[in-house]
Amino acid sequence: MRQYIDITKTFRDNIDGRIIPHKEEDWPVYCGYKCAAYDLLVKSHCYTYFETSAHLFRDGIKPIDVPIENFFLSATIITLSGKDGITYQELEENAGEVIQSGDALLVHCEDGNRYFERNAIKWMIEKGVKLLGSNLETYDRGFENPTGMFVDLFKANIPIIANITNLDKIPVNRAKLIVLPLKVPTVCLVPARAIVIVE
Repeated sequence: MRQYIDITKTFRDNIDGRIIPHKEEDWPVYCGYKCAAYDLLVKSHCYTYFETSAHLFRDGIKPIDVPIENFFLSATIITLSGKDGITYQELEENAGEVIQSGDALLVHCEDGNRYFERNAIKWMIEKGVKLLGSNLETYDRGFENPTGMFVDLFKANIPIIANITNLDKIPVNRAKLIVLPLKVPTVCLVPARAIVIVE
């Protein structure tokens, strides 16, 4: 039986996002019913978002320029139990026999403090990975001591679907992935819905 798994984080009304209801007296009336209306304020790098090379490179590809077919991909899904940096060797050991050129790579880490080493991106480029996603809050160590993995990732024009969840609920290591970013011009990252389909 086909299974649909939502890997999108839920938008929350907190410091990183606001759901602001309009005053009830301002709601338009349709056939006697007041139509609720809201303003949604979203910060970048929050919830689930799609990010492209334009984040680093001013001449990079923006989400709105990504071909529509690149949002419908086969995906390889792996779970990693180690600590510290994710390496070329670790990816090869866990996905080398499964990954196919053109796949999205979805990486579930049991330790949420991990990050991708630069040689892990080398592995992705060699394997022809089309999109990277993970449950990690940050893919690199940060701004003070970065691995530089984003430089190599975005030079290869491999985008990311970030801040995803429920990867541990996917019962197989290969599935279909649908990513639907908002169609917003000029920006380098946009909120997105992401669904995994298990046949």
